[in-house]
Amino acid sequence: MSTVAVLAAGLTLVVAGLWWLLTERHSGEQRWPLVARRLLTESEQALYRRLRALYPEHIVLAQVALSQLLDVSPSAPNRQALRNHFSQLVADFVLCERDFRVLTVIELDDWSHRAPARQLADARKLKALESAGLRLVRIPEGALPWDEELRRVVNIGGMGTEGSSTAAGSVISRRVKSETAAVVRPILAAVTVGTILLLGWLIYSQVVVRAPMARAAPIPAVAAAGPRAVVIQATDAVRVVNATRSGAEPETKPDAAAAAKVKDRAFATYYATPASCEHPPTWADQVECGNRYMRARKEFDVQWAGNHTR
Repeated sequence: MSTVAVLAAGLTLVVAGLWWLLTERHSGEQRWPLVARRLLTESEQALYRRLRALYPEHIVLAQVALSQLLDVSPSAPNRQALRNHFSQLVADFVLCERDFRVLTVIELDDWSHRAPARQLADARKLKALESAGLRLVRIPEGALPWDEELRRVVNIGGMGTEGSSTAAGSVISRRVKSETAAVVRPILAAVTVGTILLLGWLIYSQVVVRAPMARAAPIPAVAAAGPRAVVIQATDAVRVVNATRSGAEPETKPDAAAAAKVKDRAFATYYATPASCEHPPTWADQVECGNRYMRARKEFDVQWAGNHTR
């Protein structure tokens, strides 16, 4: 290697070393843009002091990560995925024995617990604690209960079933188990109502309005031959009936199904669908065409009944 190359390599190392020293010194002196914050809010501090006074022989911990309280069984599949469900969650207070055996987890619910995202996190917290056999007591923020009521709610002497969430009248709320359902229920109700309205509109527009107009052939209206005469298309079983003959009986009496078919064919001849109702362009036009059809049908039924019941 030539002398020039050796000198160039040495100079490069010296410059790199000086740069590293200057950078490291600068980064060590620079402060991060951070500020200190209180560990507990005023409401949490009040509850913490009450718990310390009520349970002087026990240990009260505040703001404990669930990853410190719980772990996934080594034999469970997808351990990391299960751990991710609760690793970022924090318990407000943990009441322990002197040997740090957990007795009860206590949550102070403030206004932030009403947010949907917070409710889902609370539901995961409850699920994780119950799965590990730990109790969860929830206390609404506001006027804290009296000492005896608070002691009865925490109830470390008679905890009952492991893993159950405690509630006591108006003091403790058991809404955590139903929080997920409370978030989903309004969405499902809105979707259901929207679906019912859409189906109702489709049925009305296609069956009530469009279907009768599609059955009615565009035949000019036929004037009645007389006060008691109706023109009926002749079939194999029914011929034209002239009701003007006093006391005359029809030559053939059709059964109910045949009579209904005859009546439908007679109405198809009686009612002519207007050209504007063949393809109504707007919803208002569809409604008007449907009303026109129903009025014509009613008038026809009255005339038909008058001519066939005398």
